[in-house]
Amino acid sequence: MISHKKQTFPGNHEAIVSEELFQSVHATLANQGPGEAAKAKRTSPAILRGIVFDSKGNRLQPTHSSKHGRKYRYYVSAPMIENAKSNPDGLRIPASDLEKMVIGAIATKLRDKKWLTMTLAGADHASEISPMIERASSIAKKVEEQTVLNDGTLNAIINRVEVSKSTISIKLDLNSIAATLLPNGDVKNFALGKNNAFHIVVSGQFLRCGKQVRLVLGNDSADQREPDNRLIQEILRAQIWFDDLASGRAKSIAELARRSQFNVAHVSRRITLAFLAPKIVESIIAGTQPLSLTIEKLGKACPLPISWDEQSAQLLA
Repeated sequence: MISHKKQTFPGNHEAIVSEELFQSVHATLANQGPGEAAKAKRTSPAILRGIVFDSKGNRLQPTHSSKHGRKYRYYVSAPMIENAKSNPDGLRIPASDLEKMVIGAIATKLRDKKWLTMTLAGADHASEISPMIERASSIAKKVEEQTVLNDGTLNAIINRVEVSKSTISIKLDLNSIAATLLPNGDVKNFALGKNNAFHIVVSGQFLRCGKQVRLVLGNDSADQREPDNRLIQEILRAQIWFDDLASGRAKSIAELARRSQFNVAHVSRRITLAFLAPKIVESIIAGTQPLSLTIEKLGKACPLPISWDEQSAQLLA
């Protein structure tokens, strides 16, 4: 069947499967599918929902915005959702930044053998420590999977996450962690402190990158950052464009624009990225460029100055 203007018409080609089989499969899928009620119950992508607060005690509520078909998730101080102007000190944090920092801090702590040995010092036998350290490493791996899995692990081991302008304080529930580490779940003999909690404090800062605000660990560090594929693809496309012109495969910028479905002005500006300073290209490929070097900033810098020093001063500052 061919669909056209909300109507269907018989096609000219022979059917691949019979109509009876086709309808039977669709009926089965409809019966076994999640349905609207099940879809409404799907796990929220906000893995810190309900356990994250700002320094004034306001809950950070998960929210999102959409732009050009892409969804951007945030955690926002609750009063700001009602009226942003009434709470100028409230927080609006990119969700992925905060989630990665919390997950990374907890996973690192669970892989810290010295901390685990001191924390689990109440074990009846020293021989129990080693297998518990191995189990802690498994929990760390599970924590790192929460951005995709989100099975409630973080809510089970975290009492509270508090975010200020300069730090993130994570209050762990060691009773829950120890119960997971111990085969029999008995935590009575463990030296877990007076309040059965342990605080992880991570320094962070808010850094404006173009129109967005990013939350970064400590200083503007790229030690654990992945290369930005959008920046890399932008440079690669410019190099391909220039190579096509130089080799004669494209007769003009207008032809490149038609092929790539960009306008001529866009191609004229962005093709100068083929002459981006090697130092800048290397830093982008390695993921060590400043966080402020976004795809928006790179685009605004085009057409690039000829001098590599001028490029570096403009893009790496």
